[in-house]
Amino acid sequence: MIPPGTEAALLDSWGYFLHLATILTPLFIGASFLVGLAQEYLPPERVEEMLRSRDHGSGNVLAAGLGAVTPFCSCSTVPILAGLLSAGAPTGMAFSFLLASPIVNWIAVFLLFGLFGTGVTVAYVTTALLAAIVAGLIIGTFDLDGYVKDVRITTGGREIATDGGASATDAA
Repeated sequence: MIPPGTEAALLDSWGYFLHLATILTPLFIGASFLVGLAQEYLPPERVEEMLRSRDHGSGNVLAAGLGAVTPFCSCSTVPILAGLLSAGAPTGMAFSFLLASPIVNWIAVFLLFGLFGTGVTVAYVTTALLAAIVAGLIIGTFDLDGYVKDVRITTGGREIATDGGASATDAA
């Protein structure tokens, strides 16, 4: 026997679920399309090239911005991080990318927008990006390149290796 009031609560929950599904489904479809475009036109190699050409401050801003717009989860951010380090990107910039990439992702942004509106979404994205930039700047000031461990990752027929924080120009 179902306790009194449970049936009405279940019907209310079902109605709320349908309401959210109706609102969030178009957002997810649109976001998935945009993520597909970003994956097509912003490959990891291009991200590495863009970061290598920047200095300490603007590079952290760019790294956090690229981390926010790249459609990578944390499991694909790590190989890209190894690629950045092997390409000679400074540790601080790589750290800004590492923090921003999985934290400011399209799922979180669209869920926050759909559930809480523009204000909360903008506050979340702004705070997360600022935290990634500031943390990258702080890490960059400590000259921690020598503490980066050697890593070899083979993905897509390409091997990515870090050499203990030394860039390709250091090894030559």
